[in-house]
Order: sequence, then structure tokens, then C-alpha cells
Amino acid sequence: MWRKRVWFICSVALLATCAGQAMAAGPEPLVYYPFDQLDGIVLDASGNGLDGAPNGGVQLVPGGYANGCYSFNGSDSYVQLERPVQDSFTLAAWIKTDTTGLAGTQAYQGSGLFWSDVAGTANDFVVAVLGTKLSFFNGNPDGSVNSNGDIVTGEWVHTASVRDTAAGTISVYIDGVLDNSTTHTNTGSLNAQQNLAIGANTLDSRYYTGLMDEVKIYDVALTEGEVQGAMKVGLKAQLAADPSPADGQVDVPRDVALSWTAGEFAASHDVYFGTSFADVNTAGRANPMDVLLSQG
Repeated sequence: MWRKRVWFICSVALLATCAGQAMAAGPEPLVYYPFDQLDGIVLDASGNGLDGAPNGGVQLVPGGYANGCYSFNGSDSYVQLERPVQDSFTLAAWIKTDTTGLAGTQAYQGSGLFWSDVAGTANDFVVAVLGTKLSFFNGNPDGSVNSNGDIVTGEWVHTASVRDTAAGTISVYIDGVLDNSTTHTNTGSLNAQQNLAIGANTLDSRYYTGLMDEVKIYDVALTEGEVQGAMKVGLKAQLAADPSPADGQVDVPRDVALSWTAGEFAASHDVYFGTSFADVNTAGRANPMDVLLSQG
């Protein structure tokens, strides 16, 4: 069979682009609490040394999303650390609760998941279970974005709250999917409170009741694909990888079938195919540049 020597570049997009090898999942967490041990400290497995301190009735219990997890009693239990973020950031955790949170319209009125708040109008923030919803509050001016979907289900649910100062938005994600987003005019540093509490609003004694696991804090605003990567147990998720034929391969048949290993949380993939790396790397659905071979 006649064959033509072909050089090509393959990019599989949604959670990743690839050119012959797996790419690392987006940003790594600044703080990573697996919640698999409880020995007087809460170990930060990111390697950044941002260990937390357990308070009250925090318990290590089996049956976590992965291995063990922490149980919060709704009355005095929380984990405290020095606040590690203030500008763009992402706060993510797996939670499991069948207890409706405290009611209201702002996150600081709910049962705290992440709390770094002070009294009055200030540069602060809170994430909470508000009724059955996920609520993310930023201060000065006070404003919250509340989810449409429920997170009080009695099952494991992944929650992520994202502050993007470049876009001027605050957003909430449930199970890796953007649920709601709103603009917030304060794009300055949210640094009024020096501490961060996990599992409580300690200012107003509004505590979370339920299980929590795989807490990850990022000092960047994650994209939807990166939030899906953050759902993975551990530091990184596997993205789309191992394209076949491989990048730079020669003597490729004209009728070759393209294949790859799917990203761990990918719902679909876009395939870009061309002889120019710049075109393949730059192209997207809005600007396919004649290299969008297949839209997932």
C-alpha cells in the first residue's frame, strides 16, 4: 500500500492538550488535606508545610470519599490554619451531609465550610452550606453567589468555590460543573481575617455537620476543567494522554485511526489536527483555524 510520510501534531482538548505525552493537570494545590490522619495536627500533603490545627470534636472516621475522612459535629469542631489565599483562589472539598445548613441569603448566615470573616463590612470571605445550597460570600461590598443545585444529599458531593479577580467574578461548582456565577466589584485582597477555619463560621458559631474529605486550596482561579481535575484523589488528575500515532511519528498511513487515553473526568474531547503546532495550540471552537478535526 502506498504511504506518504506525514508529520503531525495532535491536540485533544477539554481537560488537556497533548503532543505525544501526558500533560500535568493544571495548578497544584497550595494546601492539600487528605484528612486521613489526626495526630494533633492536620497534615498538609502538598509539601508546602501549611498544616492545620484540629479544634473541638473533629473526628477521624472510616468511610471517606477516599480512605478516612473528618467528621464535624455541628457544635464545636473545625480545622484552623493561617489564611493562605487572598486574591484569586479556589476552595474545594468533598462533603457528605444530610443535615440542612442554617438559613439565610448570605454565606456567613449558613453553616461554615470555609471561613475567613470579620465583623462588619470588610475584605473577607466565607463558603457555607446555606439551607441545602452551596454559598460563597465575598465582602466589601457584601455579596454571595448561591448554587441552584443541592449539596445536602446524604451522598458525597464535590464543592468548589472560585474567586477570579481578573474576571471580577465569584462562582460555585458542584461535582465539577459550573452551577452559578456572579460579578463582584471588589477585586482587592481579601485579607481582613488572618486565619481560615474549615468546617465552621467561628465568628458567629455556625458549624458544619457532616463528613469532609480531600480538601484542596489553590491560589488561582481554576477553570471548569481544572475543577474537574481537583476532584481526583491526590494532587493531580490524569488528563488526555497517549495520542496514537505519536507526535512526530513518520511513515503514518493516510487512513490511520486517531486514538488517545481519555482524561479522567472528561465528558468529551475536541480533536485538533494539523502540521503547525502554533495553529493547533491556539485554535478553539470559536476560532478553529482549519485544524478542528472533531468536536466532542
